[in-house]
Amino acid sequence: MEERYTRLFSLPENLYSAGAPVMIAAGALLKDNQTGKVLAQLKLRSLVDQKVKAVKVKIAPLDMVGKPLGEAVDHLYLDLNASRDMEFGQKVPIPLPDATTRGFQASVLEVVFADNTLWAAGDAPWEPLSAPVPLAQALADDELAKQYRIQYGEDSVNLFHPERDLWRCACGALNHQNEPVCHKCHKQAAALAALDLEKLKADRDKRLEMEQQKAAEEKAAAKRKARIAIPTAAVAVLACLLLFHFMQKRQVEAANAEAYQAALDSIQGQYIDETSYPDFEQAYNTFVELRDYKNSTKIAQQLRTEIHIYETLEEQTRYSLVIDSSNIEAIMYYINHDFQYINPKEFLGDFLVTNIRFIFPYIGEWEYLSGDPNMLSFENEDEQRSLSISSNVSTVFQFFDKNEAVMFTPLQVDGTSDIFNWMYSSQQNIQPFFNQATQYSMKYPKSISDVFYYDSIYMTITPDDTLQISYASSDGSTTVSCEYQRIAEQKD
Repeated sequence: MEERYTRLFSLPENLYSAGAPVMIAAGALLKDNQTGKVLAQLKLRSLVDQKVKAVKVKIAPLDMVGKPLGEAVDHLYLDLNASRDMEFGQKVPIPLPDATTRGFQASVLEVVFADNTLWAAGDAPWEPLSAPVPLAQALADDELAKQYRIQYGEDSVNLFHPERDLWRCACGALNHQNEPVCHKCHKQAAALAALDLEKLKADRDKRLEMEQQKAAEEKAAAKRKARIAIPTAAVAVLACLLLFHFMQKRQVEAANAEAYQAALDSIQGQYIDETSYPDFEQAYNTFVELRDYKNSTKIAQQLRTEIHIYETLEEQTRYSLVIDSSNIEAIMYYINHDFQYINPKEFLGDFLVTNIRFIFPYIGEWEYLSGDPNMLSFENEDEQRSLSISSNVSTVFQFFDKNEAVMFTPLQVDGTSDIFNWMYSSQQNIQPFFNQATQYSMKYPKSISDVFYYDSIYMTITPDDTLQISYASSDGSTTVSCEYQRIAEQKD
């Protein structure tokens, strides 16, 4: 089966412009193999302590040889609450007008902070930062890298590296030049920058010499003990063996307790996401290795289940928010179950969760039961109509004055023209949907009140599994209804 999306192009990683409060961590151009359309996606990362609530970006399309193609596209990310080092935007598709687009350039135009202050881009270009070099590779010596971690902390993964108006800490975090201390690990930039490589080598050599001397002394002491340790009685031998076994058991228990608690602490109070994913994988491996220690096996099984669900849904929702027949059962299971380390809001959000729960009971084939069957269509054909509500729940977000969104679901009557079902994330018990005769003004409504002005069709499912549908004109002059009975999934 052909994949829904094909990756056509990728941006260089970590694009940055001097003075910018955010960076473009990654970007990709995707082709929808069903519609032929192309869309861009960006992953942005905050570099400042202020909360970011909106970001405006510019996408400049390129053709197959890298020449400009048409006008640039501006896109606005709204309703953010991004703190420092948080990544966002990677699940938001940006449609591009020309299907022949095969590349693009990206830049950030504006950033709005939580206090409503604004940063606007200058003329500085957006260019990639240099990739961090692993510590052992940079020093070309594993023992020298170990000595560096002894001196600067076990969390050191690369050497201190200044670049433009930033500096990369040994822990890997990016900081601004006016920050003397790393915002993540609190290492001092001046101390990292003052590295004396020759002294580090001398300290390494001294440590290795001391370790070798200690090993030799321990070996000699062991030989002396072996020569003078002559058992005087079987009871003494047995006592020594029992004591050794007891001490060894205590050491193993202490090590297991330490590993168990460290694994628990590493995932405590966290949800699985791109940042914490390695912590959960490491914790899972630790609990597997601990086997029957306390409830390690049970925790490992729980983590494996939730990590698998995270991996599946993260892959399915990485490039699109389309829920279709291939994953809607899994998504419904995911939404309706309580998990400890994964949260539907991380992938779908409150609005989409609400609407998937709403549309799921209606999905399927419905057979005409009574009433006026022509109310769902503007064509007068035979009176025995059937209704099909598709499991392809394509979400289309339109933002109104009240920052609300709508979601359209394809419906069909007797396999003919589509009827678009509109669902609004409110507390209403029944949801209106509109047929093609009145849907023409729904594409870009100005406000929620404009939507309710037009004629509406309401539907609800009764306790006896009957779908009741009623039509009401906006002026109240016309009301029509009909009923449908659910058709079994398989019929002879």
